[in-house]
Amino acid sequence: MAFMINPSKRFKETGAPEKNSLRKPPGSVREAFFVRRAYENGIFLIGEAGGLALYDRCFVFSDINYANRDRDGKKQILLDLAAFLSFMSADFKITAANEYRSMRSFVRNVFCDLNREKYPEISRGMREWIAEKMKDGDVQDLEKVMYLTITVRAYSYEEARSYFLGMQAQLENLFLAMGSILMPLDAAARLSSIRKFFYFDTDTLPVSFDRTADDPVKGILPVSVEAGERDFMIFNGDRYVSVLFGRSFNTSIDEESLMRSLTRVTYPSLCTIDYAPVDRSTLKAYLTYLHTSAERAISQELDERNRHGMTLAGISYAKEKNMEELEGIADQIDENDESCLLVGLLVVISAPSEDLLAKRIESMQHAGKENGVMLETYNWVQLKAFNTALPIGGRQVRHRRAFLTSSLVSLQPFFSQDLCDRGGFFYGLNRTTKQLVIKDRKQLASPHGMIVGHTGSGKSMEI
Repeated sequence: MAFMINPSKRFKETGAPEKNSLRKPPGSVREAFFVRRAYENGIFLIGEAGGLALYDRCFVFSDINYANRDRDGKKQILLDLAAFLSFMSADFKITAANEYRSMRSFVRNVFCDLNREKYPEISRGMREWIAEKMKDGDVQDLEKVMYLTITVRAYSYEEARSYFLGMQAQLENLFLAMGSILMPLDAAARLSSIRKFFYFDTDTLPVSFDRTADDPVKGILPVSVEAGERDFMIFNGDRYVSVLFGRSFNTSIDEESLMRSLTRVTYPSLCTIDYAPVDRSTLKAYLTYLHTSAERAISQELDERNRHGMTLAGISYAKEKNMEELEGIADQIDENDESCLLVGLLVVISAPSEDLLAKRIESMQHAGKENGVMLETYNWVQLKAFNTALPIGGRQVRHRRAFLTSSLVSLQPFFSQDLCDRGGFFYGLNRTTKQLVIKDRKQLASPHGMIVGHTGSGKSMEI
């Protein structure tokens, strides 16, 4: 391995925030957000870094039934997720967004009610049953959507486009192995996903992309941004928003409950895991540097004890433990062919008032603490943190921690899949997610139906 100058600095600067990515302070609302140009196919120009331009592309992927799998099934999903993490060589984010969706409008548009005029009593009974189940399940006006955003440095748009096209097929196969479907978003869908955080009219006012417009991004941004407060911002004069980050993580984290606890809320929110892969040469050089430093500390300690006549005393427990951990990490990387990523966890909370925002922050911090993560508010850099948490490429904050892929799977985003087909019938509540099940059974792997009733109730006539 070639000698590397200052491997510690190079390791810590991996995926560092882009310099000059945001004016201090921004001159307008438009300058406050990290998108310079949107292309119709969904690629965004983010900015510049080291003479290269930053481009990103966003994908949406479906949830899978992780919570209901047996131990072997869960293990296989985590192995497939580790393969995906090891495959990634560019900076990327996974964002779980709770986006506003009017459930009344959603059910009205999705639920099949073709025989309403012919059977009005049955139709009314079905609507009452749906309303009852929505209340029982505490169904909110929210939709959970998961995004994968990839950032690449390139000399031109054509070069970035070729990179994303080459990567897409491999990503689709990696997610398919986990049972998830991955799809790229065009510009209109991406702009709509951002607008949903600022406005609650996207259901009735879909965003369209106008290639002739000077700047299509302007139409989805808030009217006003007040970011002068220490630990929160105000959008549109009445939307209070705060960004929290994971300052520390326990050595043991339950992969089933962490992300579920941070995303199971009753208000629009974002939970983003920001990844910066460390190349193998940098990782190896950094571990060698740490091992050499640990050996030097042990040698200095032994020399100091010999000078004081303490020849029988061994090295301190802390230094011995540190050396064992470094050797264990090096062996783990070599034997399991693991990768290392610098990771930041960001959580965006919203509320209609400052008092309610404070209560929601406290509740989120409590949920994080119960699951092994210490969450704190980003102070004085809320706008930069918010830009980093959005499903947009680029990074403007620094708080990150190194994870190996075997440990990083504890931050896996999957929980349970919801069944919802346009034109389907209502079948009740999903026991796991407590969401409505509206499904066209003819599209299922097993399309069979069943009619149950007491003798003489008309089962045969119905068939």
